[in-house]
Amino acid sequence: MAKILVVDDDESIRWVLAQLVEHIGHAAFKCRDGQRALDALMDNPDIELIITDVSMPGMDGRTLIRKVRALEDFKRLPIIIISGVVGPREIADVLDLGATAFLAKPVSAGDLNEYIKRYIDPSSQSAHA
Repeated sequence: MAKILVVDDDESIRWVLAQLVEHIGHAAFKCRDGQRALDALMDNPDIELIITDVSMPGMDGRTLIRKVRALEDFKRLPIIIISGVVGPREIADVLDLGATAFLAKPVSAGDLNEYIKRYIDPSSQSAHA
């Protein structure tokens, strides 16, 4: 079972994403903004994946990506960006910042499951080590 950090300022989206994560057998840590997510990551360095929205008050998803990538222990931690803004420029921008993948809102359970399986290696204890 992997620990997955779910970050979205919308409580209902955060809840649905966490339910999807838990339904496929992983533990979901929920945060409503990037600063809380960064704090959760520091407190739980064995988190293996981040799923985050781009637009959030306070620390947004772009800033979260930059801060996570600046930490040596998390340079390769998979980060899936979810957003309702799906233009090619926006997608390229977050991927250039260091996001691993992009999913458009509304996120389908099948797509999320596929991405989680792709980025979490069940044979390793930590995807970012």
